[in-house]
This record gives sequence, C-alpha cells and structure tokens, in this order.
Amino acid sequence: MNLLTEPSVEAVAVAAADLVCDLLRRTPAAHLCLAAGGTPRPLYGELTRRAQAGAVSLASARITKLDEWHGLPLEHPATCETDLRQHLLDPLGLPEANYMGFDSLAPDPEAECARVLAAMKERGPFELSILGLGLNGHLGMNEPAEELQRHPHCAELSEVSRNHAMLHDTPNPPTHGLTIGMADLLQSRQVILLVTGSSKQEALQRLLDGPLTTQFPASLLHLHPNCVCVADAAAAS
Repeated sequence: MNLLTEPSVEAVAVAAADLVCDLLRRTPAAHLCLAAGGTPRPLYGELTRRAQAGAVSLASARITKLDEWHGLPLEHPATCETDLRQHLLDPLGLPEANYMGFDSLAPDPEAECARVLAAMKERGPFELSILGLGLNGHLGMNEPAEELQRHPHCAELSEVSRNHAMLHDTPNPPTHGLTIGMADLLQSRQVILLVTGSSKQEALQRLLDGPLTTQFPASLLHLHPNCVCVADAAAAS
C-alpha cells in the first residue's frame, strides 16, 4: 500500500482526482466501484468540476454503487443512492444504463445480492474502487468478523456503522446493509482509499501499523498490488 499525505481535504480531492482522470483517459469505459458519504464527496465535486470544464469525461464509465442501507427508500436523504446522485451522477447527467446499485427495499436481500453479482460478472472486475476507511476498519459494509464474505451480501451492521454520520438524522437506523464483498474489492485493478479528518487518526494508525486481520477488514488492502491511501494531515498527524 502506498500512502500519500496531503495538507487538506481539498488537496486529497485533487490528488485522488488526478489518479481517476489518468485512468479515465486510458480507459474511458472503466468499471468504477464508488463509495458514498462525506469522505469521497470532495473528490466527486472535483471530478464534476473537471468534467464540466471538459478536462475529463465520465460519460462512458460504468459505475457500481459500493453499498446501501437496507430498509430505507432509495429517495431517503440518508441513502448512498441519494448521495451519489446528488454529488456525481445528476450533476454530470451520466447515462442511467451505465449505473448499477443495490435496491435498498429489496424484499429478498439474498436475491438482490445475486442480481448484483450477476451484473458485475457481465461488466467484469472493477478497474478502480474508491473506498473510505471505517472507524472500525470496515470497507463498505464489510464489518469486522471472524470470516468475511467474498461477494455481494447482506451484512448485519456494527454499532459503529449504525452511528454513521449519514444516519444521524434517521430516528431508527437500519440494522443491515447490502454491500460488495471483500474478494470483489481486492480484485479491483486499482484501489484508492480516502482517509480524512482527525476522527480517523486511530483507524489510519491501526491500518498502517497493525496486523492483517479480518477483525479490521481494511488491513487486507495491504495484500493489494495497486492500492493508494490518500490521507489529509488531520488524519495522518
């Protein structure tokens, strides 16, 4: 894992956008796995600015949503769907056919995960996954556990995830989530892990210095041959 330390959240967004744009210039139809939430939001803003200025195009990129809270309507303000649409998909008017995500109200979560897996197999491995680091080391909704799931699955959420900033205004936060699995993420040709804010100091230190363990899923990124962790000074201090 390569660590890039930038002075600010804005500088993290610029550095990560440089990596994304380099990929898209080489592979315009790249298959991207995208996290939602506050950490990648500045990156999506930077990509939107560059695309609107004509410096890069995401029009041919194929986008798969990393995860979703199960039980919240997709249009709920706390969903990953709403976040991605507001901050990337809608501002760029990306083709709906190029986007795929979990249905948060799927009555049969296992069938929904099987549907997403089949669609992923058609698209092929991710060229790039953009991830955030959970306070307990979770990636997407791959929570710390004795065993991790390889492919899309319905996960029971940890207390850390149920207290996620995206859910702060949700009176009854969901207990489960739908997420891409660890094997799918590790098979990405490139991974960008974004880590920002002083609240992530302990998690980043554990990622960099701790052992590889399923009890801290992000630690398995050390096994990836092309993973870049881009952190701001507040997280890396």
